[in-house]
Amino acid sequence: MDINRCFVKFVQFNDRTIQTIINKTVKFSTVYEFNDLNEQNPIVTSPHKRHTVIDKLKEYLSDANKRENVIDKIKENVLCNDENIPKCNQINQYLQTIASALRNSNWDILEWFSWSTLIAHISYIETGIFCLSGAEVFKDDAAQLMFAHYAENLQGLALVYTLGINATSPKKITYDEESPEGLKEGLKDDEYIKLIKGEFVDFFCSKSKNWRYENEYRFFSTPGLQTASSIELTLKSIFYTDRFDREAEAPKLKLLRSINGKYYENQLLIERLVGRCKKKEFLVDTKEDGEHEQYEVLKYMAQKLS
Repeated sequence: MDINRCFVKFVQFNDRTIQTIINKTVKFSTVYEFNDLNEQNPIVTSPHKRHTVIDKLKEYLSDANKRENVIDKIKENVLCNDENIPKCNQINQYLQTIASALRNSNWDILEWFSWSTLIAHISYIETGIFCLSGAEVFKDDAAQLMFAHYAENLQGLALVYTLGINATSPKKITYDEESPEGLKEGLKDDEYIKLIKGEFVDFFCSKSKNWRYENEYRFFSTPGLQTASSIELTLKSIFYTDRFDREAEAPKLKLLRSINGKYYENQLLIERLVGRCKKKEFLVDTKEDGEHEQYEVLKYMAQKLS
């Protein structure tokens, strides 16, 4: 197995994860659900002099449900409830002006920067993102951070997927302090329209260097649940640690193995990870022919996940 086609999703063990495994689904989230506030900062320049783009925006906002959703999202992002914050009243007035303009189709009262706010939030609403780590996250102790951060302090799971040979590869996140080159000097009309449709994914492929340890990749589609097979991902293995199931008779582990038998014909490899103190990394501790064997995680993937 080519390690570059292996991807890992670190998750809590809860009902949603159980359903994800049983139904073989993945969730495309929006940036409103992410833990990096910088991904919610409007950075698009105003399209107010681009008539094709403005017409597309007006068409989108003519749908009452979409319009109210946009207003709600902007409200969540800019509403000021603390009167001690400078310009609190101006902030709230800004929101009221946008809401009034949208509900009454009174476009003339919108200031130029309001258009950029609108298009940014529409792009957030329409762009679905499924995030994973590349297998290289197991090369060092970065996987410890991922287990601690996303998998409930090592009490959750690492779901290991393989990508089909002919599949479209996910976008690799770049880690820097600036926006992608195409966003610095403004966008073309077709790029604005792709943002409105949730199709301009370069907008969501750059993060701060402080997130580099995640070794993140992203698939893009419409928000919501989809089958993993729709993006040619196949769940191949589940990793857990000693913290996963400390109860007598290991009911959580039994549940996973029952799901494996019922829904995967026992083809899932469910393996325990143990710490390797000297190198500060994980090893796969597996039982083969009655004997315990330990593998470096990347070597295990290369050998076992064909």
